[in-house]
Amino acid sequence: MRLWEVLWTGLPCANFHLLICVAILDAEKDVLISKDFGFTEILKHVNDLSMCLDVDRILSTAEGIYHQIISAPHLTDQIGVILGIPTVSAKAEPEAESEPEAEPDEGAV
Repeated sequence: MRLWEVLWTGLPCANFHLLICVAILDAEKDVLISKDFGFTEILKHVNDLSMCLDVDRILSTAEGIYHQIISAPHLTDQIGVILGIPTVSAKAEPEAESEPEAEPDEGAV
């Protein structure tokens, strides 16, 4: 249940689930590399990990990866967009006020 609670918060970023996936792959990298798994075998192996993962360790690793990424000096806007974190250009640009939409003509059908 703890994993779902973390995901429901939307913190620390909107797409934190991607970093959780990276953390799972990081935890299993020795097995994946030593057995020379291909994509299908990796997918099966990760699916077989259900109810066998140390969720606290995975969440801690994912959070560490998040902090490493946001503190990276050359973080690209594309990475920020993918993860759902504010990008440098989005922080620098003031929010544009949206203009109200024009109302349709009453005579137009």
